[in-house]
Amino acid sequence: MALSFLASTIAVIHYTSLELIEILLPILYVGALVVSSLIGLIFFPLVRKYYGRTEKGGMNFSFMLAGLYMIMSYAALGSYPNLYLTGLQFLVGIVLISMIVRPSWDCVRL
Repeated sequence: MALSFLASTIAVIHYTSLELIEILLPILYVGALVVSSLIGLIFFPLVRKYYGRTEKGGMNFSFMLAGLYMIMSYAALGSYPNLYLTGLQFLVGIVLISMIVRPSWDCVRL
């Protein structure tokens, strides 16, 4: 939920009208929550195979990865005309996700 709120806040940053932000923020929040939940459900079979802990932990981990994916995609869409900034955000996203994913792969059952 927190990552969906952060993603919707990133999507609304470019708007200057307060009335427009008051209308768009709840709509984008609900949309980001639904989309990240669906992406988390899609990621779950992939994560369950390699995540060696509990089922609930694997579900939480897949939802966290989906939230990070949503945040990075909204940020990349916001900086689209500047390709250097988009590339930098892509690299930062890869590093961030690998830093989060790497400690959890240490206890993978082979």
